[in-house]
Amino acid sequence: STPNIAMLRKARRCFQRLLEINPSDVWALNNLGVIHNDPSTEAVDGEGDPFPLYHPDLAASYLRRAIMVKDQLPQTHYNLGLYYHRQAMDHAFRSIGGVGADEAELLMAAEQSYRKAIRVQPR
Repeated sequence: STPNIAMLRKARRCFQRLLEINPSDVWALNNLGVIHNDPSTEAVDGEGDPFPLYHPDLAASYLRRAIMVKDQLPQTHYNLGLYYHRQAMDHAFRSIGGVGADEAELLMAAEQSYRKAIRVQPR
């Protein structure tokens, strides 16, 4: 399904405002990471938007910051795992050689993040 871009932009603005008030708000950091790591927004995001929703590097930055604030939040580790997994798949699809060393490294990072999420909350 197509994401509601207007709602995602509004949510992004709210989370950014929250970070202006409290730069260590782990949920705002996590949710901004999720918003910016959704590739389904790439195709429908406005052309020429100076602040596109799909911005994987920014997503990873928000998620890493969230983990620095609170390392024991499984959702953030899971979401960082999704980032690494999507990056590996994106690299593999763009390269003619398939899965190489870079992609394997990203997949290993994804696995580590998923395992950390499970260790933090094993049920």
